[in-house]
Amino acid sequence: MGRGTVRPTLDGVSDDEQAASVSEQAKHLREMFAFVRPYRWRLIVGTAAVVVASGLGLIFPAIMGSLVDSALDVDDSGLDNLNLYALGLLAVFAVQAVFNYVRTFNLSVVGEGVVTDIRRALFDRIVRLPVPFFDGKRTGDITSRLTSDAAVVQSVVSDAIGRALSQTITLAGGVVLIVLISPVLSLSVLTFVPLIMVGAIFFGRRLRKLSSAYQDQLAVANSLADESIASVRVVKWFNAESRLITDSDTESVESYHLAYRRARMRALFVPGITFVAFSTLAVVLWAGGRLVASDSITAGELVAFLLYTLT
Repeated sequence: MGRGTVRPTLDGVSDDEQAASVSEQAKHLREMFAFVRPYRWRLIVGTAAVVVASGLGLIFPAIMGSLVDSALDVDDSGLDNLNLYALGLLAVFAVQAVFNYVRTFNLSVVGEGVVTDIRRALFDRIVRLPVPFFDGKRTGDITSRLTSDAAVVQSVVSDAIGRALSQTITLAGGVVLIVLISPVLSLSVLTFVPLIMVGAIFFGRRLRKLSSAYQDQLAVANSLADESIASVRVVKWFNAESRLITDSDTESVESYHLAYRRARMRALFVPGITFVAFSTLAVVLWAGGRLVASDSITAGELVAFLLYTLT
């Protein structure tokens, strides 16, 4: 390969461009952490609450399974255990509710604080830029950065991080526990996991690209409307109403087309994942019922296994 030759990848992007993109993303991530730093203790408390609440969520199916086995036990000891497990279940729900409150409150405060600081820093930066910068930018594009883009950051900090951590703990803990309950039955579930992961990655990437394109197109349409209304006198002086209406229609229709494609992708994704999930449930019920009939596992263990599968 000759000097200065850029080797393309399958995506049509060179290795140098990919490395530059990763470096740029790492830089932005470090800048984002600078805004989070003043709220780090609330973030730590909220994250710890996520871990505890997720751990309690993993205890719930095990108690439910024991409760079912106790209900099927006709002895007096079975009824006593039934009462004990029912009270234990209520205690787990109560403690989990407390930690969910701590999680939601602290992460929401962090998100609100971070987005407020970002908006302040962004506005401070914008007003200090030279006039030529504003000559090449639409007013709507600039204001969109202060509103829509900042709101996305707030959603990530307040909700997405906690949800991702909770789902990771639930998934990892659930896989370990279903294997401990029944290695044979767990194979029927884990067989479908690669299908779900591949489908989620495939559709997730395309939905992310469409959502980003839709957000950009919506910003263009909003900026056109903002500028037209702000300079409506100039528009009427030059009788430019028809041209502006045509431009607005074009941008709005393009936004609709992107939204249409995104809706179609979601319509394919959600039923597909739902079908695979319920197919897995049907297989578990069939295989688990045979194991219960052969006394390989108890009915309570099957219930616990099902709950872990659904969560």
